[in-house]
Amino acid sequence: MICKLVYNEKYESFKKDLEALCANNQIQFEGYDENYYKDKRKSITIKAGCGTKITPFVAFYNDKELIKAFYMDDNSCTIKHITEWLSN
Repeated sequence: MICKLVYNEKYESFKKDLEALCANNQIQFEGYDENYYKDKRKSITIKAGCGTKITPFVAFYNDKELIKAFYMDDNSCTIKHITEWLSN
């Protein structure tokens, strides 16, 4: 499983927490800073693929297939919600 996070400098602590959570659950982690020029295109592609523009955004994939997305729009993009989902 792969976890992809789109974030910006405002959510650095969220990134670190999510990265630790993924490491503890043996999940590959990829983080993309939407303000960093090398990550910008990938950030847009990930968010557009799931229909959101709001940051942070987390998506879990199995190979290239989307399994679950966590949106800031509905306040599901929290460590608590992600931890609950991973434990089920």
